[in-house]
Parts: sequence; C-alpha cells; structure tokens
Amino acid sequence: MQTQPKQLKRRMMRMQQMILMQYSDTYTSTVRSALEKYAGEMNLDLNLQDAQNNQGMQNDQIPNVISRGVDVILMNIVDTGAAANVIDQAKAADLPIIFFNREPEDIGVYATYDQSRFVGTKKEDAGIIQGDMIAELWNTDVAKYDRNGNGKLDYVMLHGGLDNAEAIARTEYSVKTIEEAGIEVNEIGMQIANWDSEKAKNAMDAWLAKNQL
Repeated sequence: MQTQPKQLKRRMMRMQQMILMQYSDTYTSTVRSALEKYAGEMNLDLNLQDAQNNQGMQNDQIPNVISRGVDVILMNIVDTGAAANVIDQAKAADLPIIFFNREPEDIGVYATYDQSRFVGTKKEDAGIIQGDMIAELWNTDVAKYDRNGNGKLDYVMLHGGLDNAEAIARTEYSVKTIEEAGIEVNEIGMQIANWDSEKAKNAMDAWLAKNQL
C-alpha cells in the first residue's frame, strides 16, 4: 500500500465523511459496502456522498461536509487534476483527507498539507498480474488460442478511462508483460468505456461480430 511516511495527527475519529466518485461504479460500491460494515463494527458514524461522476458537484459537497463537524474526509476524487483545491479546503478546516482508488495527478500536492494522503496499490501491479496470467494461458496451448494461426496474440482492449492513471498503467503493463514473455501481440481493437458496462458490452458485441467469433 502507498502512503506518505509522516504520520497523521492522532485523533479520536468518530465521524467520517466518505465522498464517492459515483455510487453506480462497481468497485466504488464494493469499497462503500466494506467501509459501512467496518464503521458498524467500530461504532463509527460514516456519512456518504455521491458525486455522480461530477467534479463540480464534489467540490460543492466539501463545504457541506466540513460544516457537519466530521473528523476525516475519505475522497474518491472524480477529476484527479482537481486535488489541489480539495486539499486547500481540508487544510483550511484542519481536517485530514485521505484519497483512495484514484490518485491525484500531481503527487506534489501532498507536500502542501501534512494531513493529506493517498492509499492504493502500485499502478503497474494489476497490469503485470493480468499480463502474466494471459501469457501463462497462451503458452499452455498456443495452437488452441492462436485461432487464425498468425503466430501472434491478437487482442482487444477495454480501457476504463484516459483520465485515470491506474487504468493507463494497467493497460500499458498488461501488454508489456506479455511481450516480455516473448509473445508477439497485435491489437485489433481499443475502446474507452469509461467504466460503463453498456459501452463495454456494445464494443465487445461489435468486435465479436466483426471477427466472426
């Protein structure tokens, strides 16, 4: 897990505010459920806000959150380039703010406030794991998976979003890991689905029809 080395101030935290990018996002919903369970077990007051994937709305939610007298803000930021403004508001209120899932583009913003943090995995790790899994499967039976016999691993890529550093790294390192395993790859399709399952399904249906799979 990535955190900044300097410790947060010790506080008795009983009221936490969680501002989520979008309730309908599957991963966000999973985190939300886990935190709600934990808050119940620890007798913490957890308040939730849905930004509906709108940074303007998320910005407007912050003053309201602060006015409630919360002890800490957990932030799944919509626009990773907007962290400086968010941190400034938390700093003015002397509130710790912890970003998760979507890391601010400029990690230098943490230096402006010693009570700000990001918690997450290394961006490239998930891509490396994905690439290793695909390479291992391919090498178990190349003849089976090389359906057109061109000696290449033809693939399509569903991309979460170009504004998400984690998605960009997963995309890059998944393919790079396959290539480093000695497998020649060939991209035949790419779709930016922006975490929208319907967009992803439509893209997949089109690819399957086009390639007669």
